[in-house]
Parts: sequence; structure tokens; C-alpha cells
Amino acid sequence: FKGPTWDALTKGEAIEWIDISSVEELQALAASSDADTLSKNYRLTCDLDFAGVDFSGIGSGNNPFTGVFDGQNYTVSNVKIVGSGNGTGFFNVIYGATIKNLHLVNVDVTGENQVGGLVGIAGAQLDKEDVANNKANLIGNCTVSGKVSAAGKNPGGAGGLVGQNCSEYDKDTLFTIASAIDKCSADVAVTGLYKVGGLVGENGGIITESAAVGTVTAEKGVYTGGFVGDNTGDIYNCHADGDVTGENHTGGFAGFSDGTVKNCYSIGTVTGTE
Repeated sequence: FKGPTWDALTKGEAIEWIDISSVEELQALAASSDADTLSKNYRLTCDLDFAGVDFSGIGSGNNPFTGVFDGQNYTVSNVKIVGSGNGTGFFNVIYGATIKNLHLVNVDVTGENQVGGLVGIAGAQLDKEDVANNKANLIGNCTVSGKVSAAGKNPGGAGGLVGQNCSEYDKDTLFTIASAIDKCSADVAVTGLYKVGGLVGENGGIITESAAVGTVTAEKGVYTGGFVGDNTGDIYNCHADGDVTGENHTGGFAGFSDGTVKNCYSIGTVTGTE
């Protein structure tokens, strides 16, 4: 056994970053299906404008993004993404990832199920036999503006920031692992049919100190909320300011919740047709 060095104890291990300084470099990351490439640590070094540029979103269900992406408070603007199936967003699917300090402006994201301006599916994996295989995500200090639209009815899920924020629970061991969203906001016009929210469409994870200020519309939809469409997770110190229009289970903050909601409020106009 070799103990850690003093520098490692006091300064932590150095992170090996891959810098992204062009639209083409970000497109290359999105085009990759290589697990090793999708597990590395990336950081933006400048603002990027995607006007008139094709972008497919990063990661997929078969090949999720599992690394770290630090926007360093730079802005990526005018991203247009058209997806199908499950998981559409700037990051389509993430597992065990960290997304932080990233600001998306004037996005236009259209998909079928689990559609978000930043992340389509923030997945979670619980391995009760080996905790080293547990995977959840951290999304922190990120903002999105623009519009998000989801056409799917089952499983649905449309959110200004995240389509589906997941957790996993094992009833035998009582272990839980949850993806977390902290200090994020979405000023996004969100439309969908099922589980539609201003910040998150479907939440099973943890959300803290975040806000949604865009309109949420699901005129023929079920589970429509100014902040979250369907919540089975934990939400603390959050608010929603946008107007909400839905059909069944429509609320200013949540369309439906049997999770925890504390120190939260909504101030938008709510219209439910049934």
C-alpha cells in the first residue's frame, strides 16, 4: 500500500481537462459514441454560437455522457435540436455525470419523450452489490432560455432544463441514489402532452434553490406544472413564475406530487380545462 502524497491530500488530485473552444469541437463530442470519449472532463473556454449549425445533442441511451462538463460560465447560444425516441436535449442522456456553470441561450429543442433544454434524461443506477457501480448526476449553476417541445404521451416528460431527473431505490437494502439539480433556472416556453414542467418534466431526484419562469402549455396534457410536471422526489427552496395551461392535474408549481416539496412557491396564472 502506498499512501497519498501531501499535495494530493491538501490540494486534491489534478483534473485532466479537454478544452472546447469551437463549435466544431463540440459537434465532434456530440457525434461520438465512444464510451471513453464520453467519460472525459470537458470545459468551455469561450462563448459559442450555433446559429445555422446542426447539433444532435451529446450522449444517447446506448452511449450516455458520463464525464464532467464545466461551462465556466460561458454561453452557448442558438442551439437547435430535433430528436426522436427517449432523451433529447443539449445532453440527450447522462449517467454519473456532472454538468456545471453552463448557460444556454435561445435553444430550440424538439423531441418525443423526456425532452429538456439542457438534459433529456438524467439517469440513475443503483447496484446494491457494489456501490462503486452506483451512478447519479449533479447539475449545478446552469441556465437555459428558449423553447422546448415534446410530442410523446408515454413516458412523456418535457422540462425547460431537464426532461426526466431520476433516482433509484432498493426496498431490501433501503439504499437510494438520486440525481441532483442545484441553483439552476429555466426561462423556457415548454409544451408537451404528459408530465410537463417549467424546469423538470418528471422528477424523482433532488432539486434545490432553482427556478422556472417560462410558460408551460399542455392543453390536452396530464400532469402539468409551472416548475415540475410529476414529482416523486425532493424539492426545496424553489419557485415558479410562469403561466400554466393544462387539462388534467394542472398546478402552478406541480401538476402532481407525492414527493417532498418545502419552502417553494408559484405566482403564475393557472388554467386547467378539467
